Amino acid sequence: MRRLVAPSFVLLAVLAIALAWSESTARIVLGGSLFALGPGYVTLRLLRREPSSLALELGLALALSPFVLGLLATALLFAGLEIRAAALVLAVAIGAGAGFVAWRERPAVADDPGEEFRSRTGLAAWLIALGLTAACIWPAFASNRVRASVHGMLHASILYSAIEHGVPPENPFFADRPLRYYWMFHVGSAATGALCGVDPTVAFSIGNASALLAFLLLLARLGADAFRSRRAAALAVSFGFLGLNPIGGYWFLEHKDGHEPAAALSDLARGRDPILYIQALSVDGEDRITATFTKFMNVSSFPQALALLVATWILIVALSRRPRASTFVLLAACVAGGLALSPITGASAGLASGIAAGLVLLRRCRDRELRARPLLIAGALVAGLAIALPLVLLSAGNSENAIGLLPSANKVARTLLNLAPLVLLALPTLLLLRRSTARTTGDRDAIAHLVHNAVLLMVLGVVLHFAVNSEYKLVRMAAPLLGVLAAGGITLALGRLNTIAFALAAALLIAPFVPTNVIAWNAYRWHARADLPFTSVGDRIVLDAGAHPIATAYEWLRTKTPHDAIVLARPLNVDPAHPDRGRVHFAGMLHGDEVPVLTHRPVYSDNVYYMTDYEPDLPLRHQLIGSLYSGRVPSQADVELLSELRRPVFFLVRAEDLDANKAVFAAKASRAFKQVYADSWATIFEFRP
Repeated sequence: MRRLVAPSFVLLAVLAIALAWSESTARIVLGGSLFALGPGYVTLRLLRREPSSLALELGLALALSPFVLGLLATALLFAGLEIRAAALVLAVAIGAGAGFVAWRERPAVADDPGEEFRSRTGLAAWLIALGLTAACIWPAFASNRVRASVHGMLHASILYSAIEHGVPPENPFFADRPLRYYWMFHVGSAATGALCGVDPTVAFSIGNASALLAFLLLLARLGADAFRSRRAAALAVSFGFLGLNPIGGYWFLEHKDGHEPAAALSDLARGRDPILYIQALSVDGEDRITATFTKFMNVSSFPQALALLVATWILIVALSRRPRASTFVLLAACVAGGLALSPITGASAGLASGIAAGLVLLRRCRDRELRARPLLIAGALVAGLAIALPLVLLSAGNSENAIGLLPSANKVARTLLNLAPLVLLALPTLLLLRRSTARTTGDRDAIAHLVHNAVLLMVLGVVLHFAVNSEYKLVRMAAPLLGVLAAGGITLALGRLNTIAFALAAALLIAPFVPTNVIAWNAYRWHARADLPFTSVGDRIVLDAGAHPIATAYEWLRTKTPHDAIVLARPLNVDPAHPDRGRVHFAGMLHGDEVPVLTHRPVYSDNVYYMTDYEPDLPLRHQLIGSLYSGRVPSQADVELLSELRRPVFFLVRAEDLDANKAVFAAKASRAFKQVYADSWATIFEFRP
């Protein structure tokens, strides 16, 4: 059966390529499946020939694919291919790679996966993983508003910048400057969108759904491998998914002060962002820590990186028992992928892997296999980090990557309130493991590594500080690992119970963690009734003119201006706490002007936030925009500043802009601007120095 997997990818690649010119659902399903699984599976089979369980291979394939796909798509774009051609080349390459794997594995493969992957995953873990994935992805596939989420259009802007202007992409929110942000995730999603013929929000949703399934299957494997138990596998999925912030749900239900939603469920059905409702679940005011699954409902690269982080934990467990060279190589690939997709997550994976690999090497320094291949192991780790290093350097300077030390009592309280219930359930893992005589040294080392990782993540979450308080992600990373340890503790403590008694006891222990997740999921269920006024035309997002008349001006900018044009416009003023108040900003975006995603042209300067605040000439650009909107004719210095761009510049004045009439007057009074478009919703001037 296992030998049929690689040939099936060859067939899938052929069908996806054959349907690449059609407009059908089959094209989306086949193309999405090929790019969600194919790159990772071929990479896995090339790096590791030893057999593994289906859950592990499927989970690793799903986890590795975004990184491998993004890496290969980046190389093809850098070579000068346009994105559609690159997607077809990648589909052919995946088919050829799968064909090679099938040819190489013609001899019969042993059924024994080896001592490090001895335990079976179990049907219960599979059913839980598939059921939770289906429940979470349904709102996204039912509503384009859910797919867009808070950051969807911001990331779509980066995607368009990569495919329109090449890699590394230009900053779509600060024109003529390179983007200092991790963008490999966007390039891979662009390839998926091109092969499937879908807009970026659908491509992102395919990625999130794949990442969630990978995350859950890998949690199951981590439970099964660490504790050699199918019961632990099923519980690891449950607690890893449900375990974060159980207290918040009860405070919400009790209407505790400070835990009232800022929007009603009916508001979510009209398009208000779910965060305005879900933030009431937060126990300490950090509204980005609510339920684990909510990260998979928002567009970002964190879900894919989180799946790779779980994969590194599995490989650390495997190394503790049998340090194969192929496991080291695969671990390096996972760390590199994490760094490329989300540096904070990848750095956590790298730190954990480095500590574990060092301890394994010290303990097993006399192992014949390691002694025979030390250069291969060292080279694999260095090569994996080297792949991601340029991407980390390119993003250096972005404010979100700033790091410092800032421990606080509030962070200690946050960590305890969100994670203490899981910590208490995980304690039997430590207590009973010491008394277990059946455990080998490798087993004890494996679980010890997981405990060390969990403690490390919690401590770092308290002492470190990132810009925009992104250290909250460390708490999110610790939760699923503590969930796996809790699953192991319960399995060890209740191991002598029969199946029915164990299931009842497990259900009672899981029940307190359910309310937070049900409340959050219900918010998305209501939100799925909303729809955004845009139409997908191939891989483009086109604003509906009937719902938003300014769409005509945006389409004029996309089709009538040069490919390298820059749009000078006043940044939209969006209340960061309540992004949907006042002007109904497109998609309720928390950050980012709507111009780049709808015109495929970068804006001269956006508001001050992590996409722009590291640019030294940001104040100068804002001063120029402010001068125009105060009605002052551009000075010679202003003209010279725009001329330095050496690119076409178009000044967009939206009728809804504050002081729009003054801006129109200033542009008309200047010899440097010529009116080229006007309607009741927008006026556009071309800069002609």
